[in-house]
Formats: sequence, structure tokens, C-alpha cells
Amino acid sequence: MYKISLVSADNNNGGAARATRRLVKGLSKHCLNNKFRYEFICNGSPEIGYSQKKPFYKWYSKYFYSNNSIQPIAKIIFNKIWNKFNLLKTTNGNFFFRIGNSINYKITFKDSDLMHLFWGQTFINPEEIAKLDKPVIVTLHDMWFINGGFAYSDNIELDKKINLNYLGKQNFDNQFNMKIKLLNKKNTKIVVTSNWMRQKVIDSGFDENKITKILNYIPNHYSYLDAQEMCQKLLGWSENIKSKTIIYFSGSIYDSRKGFNYFIKAIKELNNEFKSQIAIQILGHNFAKVNELENLNIEYKVLGSFSDELSQVIGYNSADVLICPSLMDNTPNVIAEAQMCGLPCIALEGSGSAEMIDPNISGILASKNNISELSKIIENIVLKKNKFDRLYISSKASQKYSVENTCKKYEELYASLL
Repeated sequence: MYKISLVSADNNNGGAARATRRLVKGLSKHCLNNKFRYEFICNGSPEIGYSQKKPFYKWYSKYFYSNNSIQPIAKIIFNKIWNKFNLLKTTNGNFFFRIGNSINYKITFKDSDLMHLFWGQTFINPEEIAKLDKPVIVTLHDMWFINGGFAYSDNIELDKKINLNYLGKQNFDNQFNMKIKLLNKKNTKIVVTSNWMRQKVIDSGFDENKITKILNYIPNHYSYLDAQEMCQKLLGWSENIKSKTIIYFSGSIYDSRKGFNYFIKAIKELNNEFKSQIAIQILGHNFAKVNELENLNIEYKVLGSFSDELSQVIGYNSADVLICPSLMDNTPNVIAEAQMCGLPCIALEGSGSAEMIDPNISGILASKNNISELSKIIENIVLKKNKFDRLYISSKASQKYSVENTCKKYEELYASLL
């Protein structure tokens, strides 16, 4: 029997971590090849549904990373030191990620027959993985693994100039060389979840024959409930919400890439009549007040953060449309989850998000640099000019993100390397 190790920095609720947790659960529950067994190697608390193993650390880092009370503080300190020495003062410290040098790779992966890498920033050292000379699959949830450290970048050389000092640029180039060596190995394969990301990989100089496209697995408890009013009550909306159109935004309102401010600019172009007919529901923001919405005379509700998937399902089923105005993105989980729950989605053209939407059937696409167009789309949603069949959206998504389209394809890829 072959042991497949799925590897991510943690099992929290970030996009890549969530995708990894779901995949290992799906593979463990619906394992179609009895020659495989699976484990999730990460930092985080054990969870029902899969076998989890924490990595073994080197002697000098074992104390910091094995102690649950000290580990978060150690991470903050290490990241501050890293940022201080590599980033310019004006830089967002989360923009440039370091590799991980704390793990004892030989011991951690001693029994692994294949390593499947997901979110590796600050956790995985590509050079150490390559030295093990075992089959490797890298699933790209962002661009970190095909450049020297940026999660997303439209112009890498410009971003290096703007964000990195001399030492940072040296570290960037060193990271990129490590990643090239690992990704170019004969027994390494690259998985993308969108054609947009496939093109990014090709543009970075990698062989197209190494690339396989496999969608993220979404469990089927994400579903259309046909109980919108009940879901709205569970979330604390007032009775008058029934007369309004709820637009759902899920993500950080401060991350410019996620496009919240772009969405707000489109809302501001609406006249007062339309503003009075919409409500905005926000997930991923932990403060009840959103300054950008305070003076717009629009009802809104901040849901905070949902760690449990039942609450997420209720959130999707309470809304009328999801807006995902990311200016640059791969395949956001929120669009797939929303579609599983029958929720139509609005996204911007020119990224992996757009590929997830069948225009006028499962959602609407807007131009990336036309705020007035997005504003008009919102007007039409309020006027119910777009007719969406939520049950049909849910049914199609259930097929698209099913075990057969995701887990089974991964098992076929594993088998090809073993």
C-alpha cells in the first residue's frame, strides 16, 4: 500500500488549507484505489475525517514549533524579522513569503511514497523536498510556487522593485531557483484549478506537459436549501429584508486584490431608489461597522468569520447573489461553494473566477475596468431582469465539484507516478 502525504502549512480556513482538508477527507472517505492511504501533514489541531500528522522539526526549532502556546508568538517574531530584512518600509508584509527551513524533511517524509504539496509559504522548502527524490505533485492555489515569493503578481519585476530591498531580491531569486529545480524534476507534476493559472505556469517557463487541470472538491452538504427566509432569520436579518436584494461579499475588505472597494464604487453610482432596495452581507470581516458603507444609506450586516461549514451554507442560502469582484484570482472557493448552494455569482472577466461562471446561467461577468457596467448589473439584479434557476445551478455545481471530477482524477494522477 502506498502512503500519500498531503502537505499544507495548516488546516485553518484559508482557501488552500480548506481545499486541502476537503480533498484529504474526500480521498479518505471515497477512496477508489485500495492501494492508497492518506495523511495530512500540517500544523493545526486534529480534525475528524482524516489522518493528520505534524511535521518533525530540526533541533533548533523544535521547541518553538512544538509548543502550542509559544508557536504563534514565534511565528509573529520570525515574520517581523524576515520583513525587516527583506521588505521596503512601504511594503505590505504579507506580500512576500519566505520558504520553510525548520522542518526535518527526511524524518517527516520517511514513510511517504508521494508528496502532494498545497500551501507551502513559510512551511515548505522546495530544495529539501527535491533532495528526497520522491514523486511530488504541486497544486497551485496561488502563484507562490511559480515565482520567488509573491502570492499574486501581474508584473513580477515591477513588484520586486517596489516591494523588495537588495536582500529581499536575493532571497526572491534564490527561492525561484529552488522551485524551478523541484518543478522541473521528471517525477514532479503540477496541478492547476483554472486555465488562467495554467497560462501563468506556461508563462513562467514550465513545460505544459507537466500540467494537469483538476478542480477543487466541494462536499455535497453545500446545497440549495430552498429556505431563504429561515436562513435570513438565523443570521439575524430583520423582517423587512424580504423586500430587499441581498448581495453577499465573502473575503477581506482590506485586500485590494479582492475588489471590495471596486464593488463599493459601483454601489455609489446607484441612485437612492436602488440603494434602498439592496442589502449587503459580508463574511470575513470581524468588526460590526464598515466605514465605507456608513454614509451610503444601505442596510448591511457583517457576519464575522464562519469556521463551521453549516454556517457557511446558511450564509449562501440567505442571499440573492454573491459578488466576487477579485481583480486577480485563481478559483475562489466562495464561488464554487455558492454555486453548490444555488447562488448565482458576479465576477470580473480576465481571471480564474470568470471561468467558474456560465454567463446568464450561473451568474454574470463584468468588465474589469468598467465600474458603471458593474453598477448596471447590480441594478438589473435588483429589478430581477436576470432569471436564475437556483436548483439548476446547484445541480450542475454538484456534478462539477464531485468526487468523480476531483478525487478520482487525483488518484489517477497518483497512480501514474507510482
